[in-house]
Amino acid sequence: MNKKTLLNTFLNSNSLNDMLASCAKEFNCPLIITDNGFHIVSVYFENQIKSEGFNNAVLHSELPLNICALITENFNKNFKKSIGNIICFKSKDGNEEKIRVNTLKCGKVELGYIIYVLNYSLKYNENKKNKENKISDEKDCLFAEQLLAKQFFCEKHSGGLPTDTTEEIIIDLLNGKFKDEELFKIKIAGTFLAHFTPERFAVISISSENSNPLFLNNIQKNLKQNFSASHPIFYNGKIILFLHKDHDTGDLQNLAEEYNLKVAVSSKINNIYEIKQMYDLSLDVFEFLSTENNTKNKKAFVINIEDYLLSVILNKTVLKYGIFNNKIKELYNYDATNKTELCLTLYTYLICKHSLALTGEKLFTHRNTVQYRLNKIRGEFLIDTDNSDEVFLYLFYLKSALIKLNNKEV
Repeated sequence: MNKKTLLNTFLNSNSLNDMLASCAKEFNCPLIITDNGFHIVSVYFENQIKSEGFNNAVLHSELPLNICALITENFNKNFKKSIGNIICFKSKDGNEEKIRVNTLKCGKVELGYIIYVLNYSLKYNENKKNKENKISDEKDCLFAEQLLAKQFFCEKHSGGLPTDTTEEIIIDLLNGKFKDEELFKIKIAGTFLAHFTPERFAVISISSENSNPLFLNNIQKNLKQNFSASHPIFYNGKIILFLHKDHDTGDLQNLAEEYNLKVAVSSKINNIYEIKQMYDLSLDVFEFLSTENNTKNKKAFVINIEDYLLSVILNKTVLKYGIFNNKIKELYNYDATNKTELCLTLYTYLICKHSLALTGEKLFTHRNTVQYRLNKIRGEFLIDTDNSDEVFLYLFYLKSALIKLNNKEV
């Protein structure tokens, strides 16, 4: 092992990821660093290895329970304090796995664990003769681990008090305490959140009658069992749940029906910092769906936030500014007073590109009835239904009017 290379990385880079990558390449071995709760803080696999267990661990940013149990059991029983703690086991996909585990300490502070994945080598160039792991000298391992531990300790303390839990950091994010993404990255350095990459997240609204601690604990337990590495967090009467790409939202629907939950699922997120914006959008969606007489206001549901963005934006616009177009406003007032569907008919007619047949089909209404309504719209409200220059504005204000009417087609 080239200690000079590792030392240069340590001195010239202020990154645990860079330090771990340098060590992994020197040992020709995939490496994982976890905190004391077995959440992955840093990882270096040059390529995806042929191990379902370890690939899922990287995906979820935490070790599988069976590996956690093996490490805990062996450390409690007979692990030495020196280098060389090896565990052999068979993964769920039938592969024989072999890992080497040691604690990472900075002084007397136990930071977590370093795991060497021994039966997988990093990709070597063709001119390299030795393609096997190069972990043989205990002094080399100790030297590398001391550098990693010091870098881990520095990152862990760089963002503020080391007592801040990941849950507290997420809550601070939702409370708007991080003004920009760089400050947030500094805060999560040295925690598993720095490598936590969920695909989406869900906001679960809990009704007031079901907000007792026993009920909430039961829900949280079920969520943990059904959605691994989802880290459900209670926040302002709601539960925040992280979703990975291997999670089945069908299971979320079942839980929603079982516990009478209202669930809003975000679109794909690029990083954890985006959940603040998505959370705020989910609140707007819940508010929109709770509008009186809204037919989508069911006792339990699972919806996608992005499906309601346009409706939420238009609803806020209408609530703040009203409907400016006088002709559409008159049409809206007529529908609101007489319980008719002139706004819906015109809106559907326009999005169907002036096709009577398609409009009737979408509204489940006879063609002659559609024609009668359009004639009324043209004659009594003086709206030119075929004026291409006005189509966009008409669609905008008609959509707003339909939202105010709480129309089930919106």
